[in-house]
Amino acid sequence: MNIHYTKRLIRHFLKARFWHGFGIHSPYVYHLQRHIISSNIHDDKTLIDKTKAYRRCLLNNKAIIKLNDLGTRNYRSGSVAQITNRTAIGNKSGRLLARLTHDYNPSLIIELGTSTGVSSAYLSLAAPPECSIITIEGSEECSAIAKKTMQKLSFGSNIQFLTGNFDNVLPSVAPSATNAKTLAYIDGNHTYEATLRYADILIHNAGDEMMMIFDDIHLSHGMDKAWSEICTKKEIATSLDLGRLGIAIIRNGCQKEHYELRN
Repeated sequence: MNIHYTKRLIRHFLKARFWHGFGIHSPYVYHLQRHIISSNIHDDKTLIDKTKAYRRCLLNNKAIIKLNDLGTRNYRSGSVAQITNRTAIGNKSGRLLARLTHDYNPSLIIELGTSTGVSSAYLSLAAPPECSIITIEGSEECSAIAKKTMQKLSFGSNIQFLTGNFDNVLPSVAPSATNAKTLAYIDGNHTYEATLRYADILIHNAGDEMMMIFDDIHLSHGMDKAWSEICTKKEIATSLDLGRLGIAIIRNGCQKEHYELRN
């Protein structure tokens, strides 16, 4: 058990406010909290059914693959089912990710940390048809499993699967964000230094609008510190702490604001 993470989530639950959006002055943040973050009434049934089928397919896969951890630089083996259980986004957070994606309506999505592709599935099914999706994974075997499983279930054709160290691949991908409305989902290499590097690369290449969603922002003291520094960057207009997820939004011409919200 991660004691630090548990304590931070309890602290967030006690401190967070605005369950239904009341008291939020920003119309944009009110909309997000009221209709997207704290409400699931608009969840798409087809998306739910397809992501459940995708997850079930992975959990039934007992093939052994090798996973390299970019944070520790260690390699470990496990079945596809075990790795999915250990690393995949949960149903609640996945559906929230899908609602945020659908509402934001991006023309480009960049994902760091494909793993076995559960979060990629939510992104792909929620994105508009013309949206380009680039997902980057450190493990070639994980990336191959994600691509193969999506092809088996007949979706994910809008995803480009890339493999390699994020520090090497992201700088070649990020310039695509300059002329696009970009959503970036960062769920890999959860260290202070790496998280800040990825944020800085994305911010440097951002156009007028970008939404960055960070997973496990309170996983460790280092992630706490990284999230805090990202929120204070001058380019970030809106930052939302949801406990597990952190949302940092670039919106040119908007006043800086920060909220801790329940979901």
